[in-house]
Amino acid sequence: MSAVSAFYSVNEIKKPAQDRVHHNNGACPPGRDIPSWERKPGDGGYRLCEDCQKLNREGVKRGAGQLLLSRWGAFSMLHPRLFHLKKVIDFKET
Repeated sequence: MSAVSAFYSVNEIKKPAQDRVHHNNGACPPGRDIPSWERKPGDGGYRLCEDCQKLNREGVKRGAGQLLLSRWGAFSMLHPRLFHLKKVIDFKET
């Protein structure tokens, strides 16, 4: 999964104006937590989420499975089954 089209939650309107954000990175945890039926396309006039900004700066554009496995870090490299699973996920996402 790479960069995604900008979207925001229909629930942003319930937040104070300064806290409303949109997302554009598929690896953003808060963005991934927004169910598809609550997503609106575009930026809604809201600022970009800080997590998306950080991930974009770092060049991180990973899918959820790959990000989860990367958080396991050294453990995933030490355990043969997890290492194989990571290779399968990496292959499927390219």
